[in-house]
Amino acid sequence: METTQLLIDGDILIYRICWAVQSEVEWEDGVVTTHVNLEELYHQADKAVTNIIESLSVSKDADVVICDIYQGKVSGHIVPNS
Repeated sequence: METTQLLIDGDILIYRICWAVQSEVEWEDGVVTTHVNLEELYHQADKAVTNIIESLSVSKDADVVICDIYQGKVSGHIVPNS
């Protein structure tokens, strides 16, 4: 029996989550910083992956792989699907 794999584009996923959870502070005219609360980032990333799995009705025995590109090389990270 073949194992089902769900491949998620990690670059797009993390970009969208970082954009959604970032905070911006304008200190003075022309001086702006942005920052991200890592705990919130991790929480939202976990929630997003769970929502993808549930919305696609992925089986419990499927491999969920988050793929990313780093320095021109594609890599994948298997996410526990429980």
